[in-house]
Amino acid sequence: MKKFAGKIGGLFIGLIVIILVVASSILLLAHTFLASTRNILSTDIVTEMVKQIDFKELMGENVQNEISSILEETGIPSEYVDYILENEELKEYIGNYMAEGLDYILYDKELPVISEQEITKLLSNSFDQVIYELENHNIEVSTYLTKEQQEEVHQKIEVYVPKIVEKIPEVETLIENKVSENGKAQEIKQKLEQLRDTLEKVQFVYDMQPTIMLFAILLLALVVVLKRKKFRFIKWVGLSFIMTSIVLGLLNAKIPSLVQQYYPDEVGFMRSFVDSTLNAIFRVWKQNAQIYFIIAILLIILQIVIIALSVYKNRRQKDMAVL
Repeated sequence: MKKFAGKIGGLFIGLIVIILVVASSILLLAHTFLASTRNILSTDIVTEMVKQIDFKELMGENVQNEISSILEETGIPSEYVDYILENEELKEYIGNYMAEGLDYILYDKELPVISEQEITKLLSNSFDQVIYELENHNIEVSTYLTKEQQEEVHQKIEVYVPKIVEKIPEVETLIENKVSENGKAQEIKQKLEQLRDTLEKVQFVYDMQPTIMLFAILLLALVVVLKRKKFRFIKWVGLSFIMTSIVLGLLNAKIPSLVQQYYPDEVGFMRSFVDSTLNAIFRVWKQNAQIYFIIAILLIILQIVIIALSVYKNRRQKDMAVL
């Protein structure tokens, strides 16, 4: 009777442990999903997206031509201009400008403005970078500037920057032009607004992110308590991490291809925006999957070591008994 009761008790504890492992895995997944979506439409994502876009596509051909003409007035050869406008730091600054503009449109935050001082610095640095690339033969042009001409360009850039800033559209106009390239893009803008409204409404869920991780740790601690005998808890805790890692890995492998398959091709500029957002989410999934997988592997190794030590100890005791 006692043996039967012991078996029933063992089965009950085993069932509880399985439930705790599955629940902890679900909580780890929830924590990952919250971490990956918390910064949707963040400044970093918008900036990264803008850096991947051609300046002409970003500003529009007319604006690009006008700015190019002004730069040529400073004495910069026309073949230098495209290199200057594709400078990463300059595009990053415009990306921040658009990100703050998105906050202005969606969150009624302060309207961002272009800093003439910052544009002067960025254009000067970009010009210097082009000169450096020329001197190291990384790019080829037919016109070369002397040191005196380079210095003159630097002086004129500061004079002509106000004209350049005038040509850059106000951020609201810039964003509205991009998202209204066609009807579907406009729909996406509305969906983004709805998404951000939803995120604001469920902000309390994101505030619970540390609590969710704490609950996952507590559940795993219960597994440790229930399976502490002979360190059996190690494999069960490892199972929770390996399950989470596998699910994240499968999602990260399947969902991007599904998104590409059903994603409309007509949204132009906004596709880069949404792609950057999705890539940021998938990147968090991949990183967490790797972290959980490494933890699981370490636990498996630890379990193997403990088993090996236990076997060695038992053999040692048998050998001692024989002696």
